[in-house]
Amino acid sequence: MKILFLSEFFPTKLGGKLSGGSEARTYYLANEMSRLGHTVSVITARLPGTFSEEDWSEVKVYRVGPERSYVQGADLIKRVEFWFALLIKSLFINFDLVDGNNTAVYVTAYFISRFKRKKCVYWIPDLPSFSKWQTIVGSLFATINIFNQWLSLKLEANGIIALSHYTQGLIQSYGIVKNKISIIYPGVPEVGLKNKAKHKIPTIVSIQRLTHYKRTDLVISALAV
Repeated sequence: MKILFLSEFFPTKLGGKLSGGSEARTYYLANEMSRLGHTVSVITARLPGTFSEEDWSEVKVYRVGPERSYVQGADLIKRVEFWFALLIKSLFINFDLVDGNNTAVYVTAYFISRFKRKKCVYWIPDLPSFSKWQTIVGSLFATINIFNQWLSLKLEANGIIALSHYTQGLIQSYGIVKNKISIIYPGVPEVGLKNKAKHKIPTIVSIQRLTHYKRTDLVISALAV
């Protein structure tokens, strides 16, 4: 199968730094699908020091739009330029299935799948409220992201992958029928399962970025109790 992944951001090199959960999921899944024999392409934003086309083992990475650095509240003009470049590049890629992983790429994934009469899936980790988006990226991008969420779900992909039952409920609140949603919990690299050391006191491992909305303080409070 020919699989096309659309991801606003992607590492700068194989085994490189991962900046967020959506990026990490797409990175590992793209490499795993390639290992299983699928033809895999990724279209993403152009980061400093990268090239427009890169071959990562068996994964083809295309970088489009103006050069950008990873930030959640990106420059609006550069983001619009990225959207147009993403759409145009996608039209020239041969695929059987396109996978979109966040609000920046869902609409593009939908339209190119319909144009080429192929299948489209969204991976949705969360559907933040306006106030939550506002805290993360400010009012302007909060408005854009809320509109993108609404439009994406009204367009309806062939299938939707939810991160959890909680996310499934958020998706259903937009009128999406339950049988169109698959729940797939996030995985971890196999190497992470090999350390079976036992601890004398309760131990929690929390892997996330230290940003306010990730609520790391709740993990600390829970362990303290």
